[in-house]
Formats: sequence, C-alpha cells, structure tokens
Amino acid sequence: MGFLFSCKFYQVVLPFVCAAIRISLGKINPMKKLAIVCSASFIFFACKKDKDDTYIVKFVTTGTNVTQFKFYQGSITGDKAVPFSGTQDTTMTVPAGTNLKLDSKANSNNLTGSIYVNGVQVVTGTDTDPDGDNKSQVKIEYTLASK
Repeated sequence: MGFLFSCKFYQVVLPFVCAAIRISLGKINPMKKLAIVCSASFIFFACKKDKDDTYIVKFVTTGTNVTQFKFYQGSITGDKAVPFSGTQDTTMTVPAGTNLKLDSKANSNNLTGSIYVNGVQVVTGTDTDPDGDNKSQVKIEYTLASK
C-alpha cells in the first residue's frame, strides 16, 4: 500500500493516467478539464525527489594470519571473525558526515586495509612489518563529505 502513496508511483504512473483522462474528457467543459489537469499536475509536481544523504561504504582487509578486523562508523563499532588469511570485507550504508575508521592487525609481514565509498577506493594503508617483529597493523580513517 505504501507504493501507491510514494512519489515514484506518481512520477511513473501519473503521466499515463493523465493521458487516459485527457482522452476521456473530450466532451467535458473546459473548466472541468482545467480543474482535473491542475489537480493531477499538482500531485505530480508536489512529489519532489527524496534527497539521499547516504553512502555505500566497504571496509576491506587483506593479509595472512589476520587477528583483528575492526571497523568504526562514527560511534558504532563492528568486527569480523578472526583469525583468517586472505581477504575479508564488509559493506554498509552510512549517513553523510560520518567518520569512518578501519583497524586491522596480523601476525605476519604483510597487511593491507582499504575503505571504499560508493565503489571508489578513498583510502588504503599497508604494513609490511618494517621492524621485523612479524606483527603488522593498519589504521586508516576517512570522513564522509556532507551531500
């Protein structure tokens, strides 16, 4: 039932309904035609496009023997099951203006973490264990722009 009252319904179906009404109103006086067309036009133009203030964000971690994969969306913290080797990711819808963070750790000499926004890589970090302790950590951060 919600579809019948959504703006998309009026933007798609209303032009076809208006055309049918115009054809069937051939014998009605001009004032009634004007009233019907104005009412239909008002409904059509009153529905403006909803502003979408969200982004699709994907957090990705790649490494060997990954022991931590935490991601932050503002004050909300999430994590993935560990340990793992290879690539893990998670995708979510995030409101504009949110601060994003990725914190990954591994017991290996190679770890990469990335954040993608609407399919575009916006930040990446790599730790190749330059100190030789066989532990690597990637901490990256990105703030979504307001739309």
